[in-house]
Amino acid sequence: MKWISLGFVLLLAGCQTPTALMADGNAAYHQHDLSRATTLYSKALAYPKTQGAAAYNLGRIAFEAGDFAGALPLFQQAVSADPQFARARFNLALCAKELGDHQQYEEQLRKAALLDRSLGIVWLELARLQASSGDLPTALQTVRVAFGDPATGPQARLLAASWKKEAGRPEEALADYQELVRTHPYLGSPYTETGLARLREGKDGQAEELLLRGLQLDFRQPRALLAIGEILERRGDRSTALQVYEKAIALPPDGAADEAGWRAEAEEKAAELRRTQDSGAPTKG
Repeated sequence: MKWISLGFVLLLAGCQTPTALMADGNAAYHQHDLSRATTLYSKALAYPKTQGAAAYNLGRIAFEAGDFAGALPLFQQAVSADPQFARARFNLALCAKELGDHQQYEEQLRKAALLDRSLGIVWLELARLQASSGDLPTALQTVRVAFGDPATGPQARLLAASWKKEAGRPEEALADYQELVRTHPYLGSPYTETGLARLREGKDGQAEELLLRGLQLDFRQPRALLAIGEILERRGDRSTALQVYEKAIALPPDGAADEAGWRAEAEEKAAELRRTQDSGAPTKG
C-alpha cells in the first residue's frame, strides 16, 4: 500500500491544507477582513507545521486591536512552537511592555536582537531602551545596527543624530542632519534641525528657507514654528509672527519630553505680541 500524504487526504476530504489556511488567512488579513482571517488562522493553529505562524498572526490581530493581554499568550505560543522566531519574541516583548512587565520586556527584546541582527525594528527598540536608561553611548552603538534595515534606517539615523545632540556633540549631530537632507529629502526634521543651526549662526535667510521646507514636509514641528516666528519678529512682521505662534499653540499634544517647554514659550511670545497690539504699537502687515 502506497503512503498517502496528509495533504492528499485533506484534499479528498474537501478540507484546506495548513499551508492553504495560512495563505487564505493572509489574503483576508490584507483585505482587512479580520474576522475571516482569525477563523482561518485559528484552524491553522491545530497543525504543528503552521502553529507558530498562526499563533503569531493571531497575536498581531489582538495586539493591533489593543488587546495586549489576549495577544501575550499567542506570542508565547508562537515562541514555544519556534524558539528562533525573532519577530514573535519582539512582539512578546512589546506586549510585556504594554502590560507593565519590564523584566520580560527587556529579556525578550534582548533575545530577539541576538536571534536576528537584520531586524532593524528590534535594534531600534533596544537602543531606545538603553537611551531611556541614560546609557547614550551604548544606545548610539546599538542604533547603528538598525541603519542597515531599509524599514528603520531613516528613523534610526534621526535618533542617532538627536542623541548626539543630547550628548553634547552638536557638530556631529548637524553633520548627520545635513547628510539626511541629502539622502532622505522627504524627511522634515533634518531640514528643521539644519535650519535651527543656521538661525543660531545669524543666517536668517538660509534658516527660513530650511525651516519652511521642513514644515512643508511635516507641519507638526513646534520648534520650527517658533523659529519662523522669531525671524518674522526680527523682520518687524509681528502680526504674522503672532499667527505662527498661535499655530504652534494649537498643535495637538505630542508627548515629547520638551513639550511643556515649547508650548509655554509659544504662549509667552503670543501673549507678548497681543499686549503690543493692544497698546497700539505699530505692526507690519
